[in-house]
Amino acid sequence: MKFFSFSALALLIALCSCSSEKGYNINVTVNNINGGKAVLSKYAGRERVKMDSVEFTGNTFRFEGTTDQPYNATITVTADGAEKDGVLNFVIENDNISIVADQNSTKPQRRYNLYQDITVTGGKNNTFSNELNKKYKELTSRPAIAEYLKGYHEVSLLFDKDVDLYYKSMKELTTKYAKEIDELSNGRLEYTQELIRENPDVEYAAYALNMDASRYTHEELDKMFSAFTPQVQQSDLASEIARKVKAQRAVQPGNPAPDFTLKTLEGTDFTLSSLKGKVVIIDFWASWCGPCRKSIPALKEIYAEYKDKGLEIVGVANDTNEENWRKAVEEDKSEWIHVIDVFPKNSPGEVISQYAVQYIPSYFLVDKEGKIVGKLEKEEIRGKLDELLK
Repeated sequence: MKFFSFSALALLIALCSCSSEKGYNINVTVNNINGGKAVLSKYAGRERVKMDSVEFTGNTFRFEGTTDQPYNATITVTADGAEKDGVLNFVIENDNISIVADQNSTKPQRRYNLYQDITVTGGKNNTFSNELNKKYKELTSRPAIAEYLKGYHEVSLLFDKDVDLYYKSMKELTTKYAKEIDELSNGRLEYTQELIRENPDVEYAAYALNMDASRYTHEELDKMFSAFTPQVQQSDLASEIARKVKAQRAVQPGNPAPDFTLKTLEGTDFTLSSLKGKVVIIDFWASWCGPCRKSIPALKEIYAEYKDKGLEIVGVANDTNEENWRKAVEEDKSEWIHVIDVFPKNSPGEVISQYAVQYIPSYFLVDKEGKIVGKLEKEEIRGKLDELLK
């Protein structure tokens, strides 16, 4: 398969950026369909917003209008006689956009069918997305990786049917295909890095950076984000990575620990700053997280050794199910302060996001003045406590 060179792609994007500034014209052809309804929506932040709808006969329809900036978008197609809606994904921007899909290529997802055989042309962001997709398809065509992805899709459909079976099956799958997952992750990271760096003026490049944000150090992520143009940094497609970079900057060693107030097991409000004068371990965990639960005995040993010397632990649970959280605390018999995160609509936990946590368990150490000492591995905590609680 032949790909654009990165320099050629950058030139093409530059040329595309000079096209239609008046608005978007989206022409859609869905083969093997005969009439239905189509709804155009965009994702502004985490909210899905309906933009337009059209009823059509035959297999073609179109949308036209203007958008203030590029957004991830969907066209939901309700075909006459179809049992489930089909969804087309693309980036809406002010340009001439052509979408060609096939009704027979839809693949079942949890709540809808996703078109697999789809071609999107037009606009610098779709051009960038297409290049990513081409390289991803090349990587995932390898038999072992394709086998893993097939299994992943099958397991993901269990989530709404049997959540316990879902987690058990996902654990078995990731264990069996650990090598393939690592190969897929590293391969994607390698080709996206160069493409992102070659296109600092493309909003979707910032969106792509966010997808692998957990693979970068704070310094690497900050440097890559800072290389984007101001317009890209302030765009909706960059909103998630911008939030993460800002949060990471806030929790660097020496900065005041971001304050928060959350509910305790007793239903009262707990505020982090109330512990000023103590050394604090903030433990981000969840009842459903196996590694988190396995780490509790070691934390209990640390707590028993240092609590009389001025240590407190605050467990921030990344749980949406309060009953599961309470049950886990009771089972683990951990006696420190426990609070549960809050989850705004369509968003991750507020405090876990505030601390830029990418994985759990994660431990932040806060000194007696309320300043961040660092984000530490469990094995590093004891040595730091010896320094802080002399």
